[in-house]
Amino acid sequence: MSPRFLTNRDDEFAGGAPLQGLNLAYDREIVRVTPDYLLEFAKAIDRPDADAIFISCGALRTVDVIQAIEDAVGKPAVCSNQAMLWHCLRLAGIDDRISGFGRLMSR
Repeated sequence: MSPRFLTNRDDEFAGGAPLQGLNLAYDREIVRVTPDYLLEFAKAIDRPDADAIFISCGALRTVDVIQAIEDAVGKPAVCSNQAMLWHCLRLAGIDDRISGFGRLMSR
């Protein structure tokens, strides 16, 4: 799997930051991406001027390594499933802090 640079069509959405994609079109491809690959991918795309890393796609197993990504790059990292779980908990009135799944879940 080779990362492919995607053209950012909406600079305001991404704050002018470049987007990086995996160039995968089908869920059957996406679910084969290993958490270890996602960790290495996140480290490879990190930039000194980035405030955080966001990895989008509910089919990726990013939540398995979200804490390791944060530890490796020294900045917040957010993934789709982690953000969705955080939001669902807050909507349900649950304000628990969960360690080991990134800053979002621990605050």
